[in-house]
Amino acid sequence: MTRSSKHSSMQEIEVCFNGYMLVVEAHIDFTFHPAVPATPPSYASGGDPPEGARIEIDNLEFLVEGAPVELPPWLLSFIEDNIDDDELMEDAVRDIEAEKDEVADFKRRQMRDDNLGRL
Repeated sequence: MTRSSKHSSMQEIEVCFNGYMLVVEAHIDFTFHPAVPATPPSYASGGDPPEGARIEIDNLEFLVEGAPVELPPWLLSFIEDNIDDDELMEDAVRDIEAEKDEVADFKRRQMRDDNLGRL
C-alpha cells in the first residue's frame, strides 16, 4: 500500500505584462500521491489499472518582494496553471529519500550504541 505525504515547496514565477516583469514567489503546500502499480485479477476482484503519481495542492501563498500579496483572479489563475508539477514531484521524492536516509542513520547509530554498550 502506498502512502501519500505532505510537503512544501517554493517556486518563482515570472509574469510579464504591459512591459513590466513581476516575480511572484509561490509557497506551495501539497500532498504527493505516489504511483500505484497495476494489481492482477483475483477471485475477489478483476484487478486495478496502474495509477500515475499525482500532486494535490493544499495551500498557496504568494509573495512579491518578500511581502504577502492578494492577487487578482486572472493572475491567480495564470500562476496556478503555471506551477511546475514535475518540480513538486521531484521535491517530494527528494524529501522522502532524505527521510529514509535519516531513519537509516538513526538505526545505524542505535545499533552502534547498543553494540558499544555490550563491550
